[in-house]
Amino acid sequence: METVEGQPLLEILRAVEAFEDGWHRGEPIRLEELLAPWRGPARRELFAQALGIELHYRRRRGERPTPDEYEGRFPDLAAAVQSEFGEGPRTVTHSAGSDEGTERDSSDLSASASPGPGPRRIGKYEVIRILGGGGQGSALLARDPDLGRRVVLKRYHAGRGDAPAEIEEGRALARVISPYVARCHGIERIDGEVYLVVEYIPGRSLEEARRAGALDLGRTVEVIARLAEGVAAVHARGLIHRDIKPANVILHDDGTPRLVDFGLAAHLGSDRLRELGGSPPYMAPEQARCDSDRIDHRTDVFGLGALLYKMLAGMAPHSGSTAAEILRGATRGETIPLRQLAPEVPPAVEAACMKALAPAPENRQSTALEFAADLRRAIAHGAEAPRRPSRRPLAATAALLAGLAVAALVWARPGTPTAATPPGDAPPAPATAPEPAAGTLRAEIGVEHFKELGDARHVERSGTISRASLPASPPRLRDLVRVHVTLSRPAYGRLIALNPDGTVQPCLPAREVPADAPRTSLDFPEDPRDYFGLTDGVGLQAFVFVASDRPLPAFDAWKARVPGDLAWSPVHYEGFWAYDEAVPSAAGPGTRTLRGDILRRESAPEALVGLCDRIRRAEGVTLVRAVAFPVEPADTVAK
Repeated sequence: METVEGQPLLEILRAVEAFEDGWHRGEPIRLEELLAPWRGPARRELFAQALGIELHYRRRRGERPTPDEYEGRFPDLAAAVQSEFGEGPRTVTHSAGSDEGTERDSSDLSASASPGPGPRRIGKYEVIRILGGGGQGSALLARDPDLGRRVVLKRYHAGRGDAPAEIEEGRALARVISPYVARCHGIERIDGEVYLVVEYIPGRSLEEARRAGALDLGRTVEVIARLAEGVAAVHARGLIHRDIKPANVILHDDGTPRLVDFGLAAHLGSDRLRELGGSPPYMAPEQARCDSDRIDHRTDVFGLGALLYKMLAGMAPHSGSTAAEILRGATRGETIPLRQLAPEVPPAVEAACMKALAPAPENRQSTALEFAADLRRAIAHGAEAPRRPSRRPLAATAALLAGLAVAALVWARPGTPTAATPPGDAPPAPATAPEPAAGTLRAEIGVEHFKELGDARHVERSGTISRASLPASPPRLRDLVRVHVTLSRPAYGRLIALNPDGTVQPCLPAREVPADAPRTSLDFPEDPRDYFGLTDGVGLQAFVFVASDRPLPAFDAWKARVPGDLAWSPVHYEGFWAYDEAVPSAAGPGTRTLRGDILRRESAPEALVGLCDRIRRAEGVTLVRAVAFPVEPADTVAK
């Protein structure tokens, strides 16, 4: 191993890593203490690296350090202080342990720090400079003499599990091919250490580009959309990045964004998802809670939204005075609406961003490509709203929705308008069976249909979805709905969405929450200002309500009781469909009696019929009620 005036280069790297670890843990080491055993060029090199780290963390705490302070403390290192505070050429570290990239002096250290002629070396690689150290490892800019190109050598503090972290990251990177993702050139074992050889990307981090004002709104949105395409390529290989943040995105000199640092990448279902990993200011709630059953590709969608939020608002979604406070905020998923911090952002862009930052994964864009499409649509057609409005409408909207809630959630018998519904304008009542005998559990389920207005912040009610409403007002992709269930007596209930893309989504209670309190009504979403977006493709959308006289366990435990599980295949069906329970004599036109007390419409979609039948046979289930309706393409013109 080459040395810097008697000090092995690896020792400098380890000292930098330990120094940043201390700041990351909230137990910083004094610079004087760090530098005490060091002399000559090695001392200058270590100081340059450590000073950048200290300034980064002090500024995050709201402090305003000055050059005079450091020149007074380190008069022999005044030139390094001036360089760090000055306006000279700089580069950005890719520190896996910090929340943002920190800047470093970009002077060629081989010229100033080498003890003799010629560059320092690690194996065959000529070391140009240290790019930085962090909580996970270090990075060096080097030159490959065989291929005549610059590369980044990455070394981690320690391996995870049976395979070193460098090998894990190398394998992950090697499988991803995208113009928006850094490439892995190989893995080197040198002097007992393992180094990852990664493509060097000349440029600067997104955070540095933001501070320099290099990106306007349109360019920022397009950069994030391209990055989302790179993330989609990562997902196509079954990987989750888990650490999307400004320091891990480099804007190439040609303007192309590149995702770097796959040190936390993991496969779906990997045990690594049970570990706390990532950067709390940009972390999705399920990641902050180490809820491995909920971590999936949508966790990276949150990261993309967080990245866009930082670029436009100037701050990350989660903030606080301590790391613990930031992490607590991440677990809650509470985020200030983007336009409160950046009013100049178009509402459609805010809506796309805030949807990606939804606390529940099922309320985000389902894929990175969908997020990219939402962004491009929002910036190209400012009047066209993304697929879901912000979770925090304006006060006027809240008042409007409060008024709509009265009309939307009152269920009238056919031909009997209520005080909330003007005569002649009564919405069709949900399909119901005759009045039950005393003590018999009955349920009515209705789906209210809403359409977004062009500004992405207001909606208008289209009425209750029914067989009669479909010809005139068919639900379309990106429309909104709310579901209301009423019960004839208190019971334990669960509402499930069966989406056109074949996914099965627990609505209420949430996946991890048992149904442990009886109720006589249920509204989804529970917040009257929120909606369920029809964003999961074109086809049949169904809602299934399950009731029981006994408490129901959390979703994953409950669905194991259903014969054949809840798996189903998307089906094509053009009309409104309902699955109900009633006495056999109640069968009317268009229905027939099957297995005693279960009524279904003729020509019902057999996949849904079979699934509802299996749920009805599950242990403890007292009642199953379902409705389904087709979701048409957004650009289809009703005939």
